Amino acid sequence: LQFAKLFPAYNKAGGNVSTSGGSMGGWQSVSIAALDNDVTNASLSIVWMCSVGGNEYEYVPSNFMPTIVNGNTTRMLYSSVGAADYINKTLSQRAGFKVKVYGGLADPTAPVQGLIALYNKFECEKSLELIQFMKHGENYSSKLYRSERSAAAK
Repeated sequence: LQFAKLFPAYNKAGGNVSTSGGSMGGWQSVSIAALDNDVTNASLSIVWMCSVGGNEYEYVPSNFMPTIVNGNTTRMLYSSVGAADYINKTLSQRAGFKVKVYGGLADPTAPVQGLIALYNKFECEKSLELIQFMKHGENYSSKLYRSERSAAAK
């Protein structure tokens, strides 16, 4: 972000920065937002690393988790929910921070309970959209279109 802020377009946008991404990109987007107070909007889709404890509970377990080394885990250091907590601590320095969280109800990589935990953690203007039957990597817009179309047909 430091490099991007050198461009004139940054100043034309009023100094506002938005992040967006899906899966690991969603995790990177929320992590970047946590590290830079100039980020005022985040759009996070099928965010990886929300369900770091999902395998220990009877939820949908994540099928893609960091490795535990020597019996110790460092995976909490990479938690998307932890990044949201840090963003909350800096909200007073962020003018009108907004976040949108998207996900699929059938996603084993970014399980829905993790996305809901991430959404619930934010203490700012926020929205959550979960799509029935959507799995990891499926096209969000076409899945949404199909669900709206089938609802209209009923």
